[in-house]
Amino acid sequence: MKETARDLPKKHPLRNKIAEQLRSARKKEETPITGLSQIAFGKRGPEYALGLYGIQKLFNYIRTLPSTTVLDIGAGNTAGVNELSKSPFGQGLKFEATVLKHDPQIKTHLGEHKTHITSAEILGNIPNGSIGGIISVMGTTYSMAQSLMAGNLDRVLVPGGVVKFCYFAETRVLINGQHVESSRYLRRTLGELRYDVAAVPGGWLVLAIKPGNLSAPKAETLLKQDFNSVQQQIATLQNLT
Repeated sequence: MKETARDLPKKHPLRNKIAEQLRSARKKEETPITGLSQIAFGKRGPEYALGLYGIQKLFNYIRTLPSTTVLDIGAGNTAGVNELSKSPFGQGLKFEATVLKHDPQIKTHLGEHKTHITSAEILGNIPNGSIGGIISVMGTTYSMAQSLMAGNLDRVLVPGGVVKFCYFAETRVLINGQHVESSRYLRRTLGELRYDVAAVPGGWLVLAIKPGNLSAPKAETLLKQDFNSVQQQIATLQNLT
C-alpha cells in the first residue's frame, strides 16, 4: 500500500512538509542514483556492519526480547538486510524493512511480504509493540520530522526494544541539493520518552533502548560492545556476498 501524508491528521503541522518530502524522495528514486544515494539505496550486508559499527551484540540482545523482529528503515532495494537475515548474525531473528517506493529487486531480496512501503515518520501497517529492534543505515537522515519519527519508533517497539541508526554527518548538511538531518532531534525526543540514549562523539551513530526491560544493558555498553569486532563482522558478511 502506498502511503501519503493523508495518513496524518489534516491539521498536523508537518503534513505539508512531509508530503513534499515524500514526493521528493519518490522522484529521486525514479532517476539514476550515484554517490551517497547509491550507497544508501544499494547498501549490502558489509555496509550495515560498517555503518552501524557492529551488529553482533546488538542482535544478541534483540534475541532476548519478547519480539525478535528487526526492522530496517530505508532499506533501499533490501539486498543488505536480506544478507543480514541469512548471515550467522541473523540466525533466529525475523527481518522486515521499510521503503518509500516499490523496487522490482525487492522480490528477489527480502521479499514483498516482508517489506512495508511507508515513511519513517508514520510506519504505516506496522503493529504497535511488534518490533524488537530497529536499524537504519542513513535511511532516517532525510526525515524532516525526526520528533514525529521518534514517536512512531516508540509505538512499534516492545518494552526494552532498541534502535541503532547511523547518519551522514554530525550536523545538518546539504547533500546533492537536499538537506539531511543530524541525530540531535532524535536523541532529544527519545530522551524525553525516557529512553537510555548513547551516541559516539559527533552523534553520527546512535543507540537507544526503550524503558521497560529491567535486564537491559546500558545503551552505552551495548553501543561499544561491537566496536572491537567490527572488522571481523565485515569480513564474515563479505564472505557471504
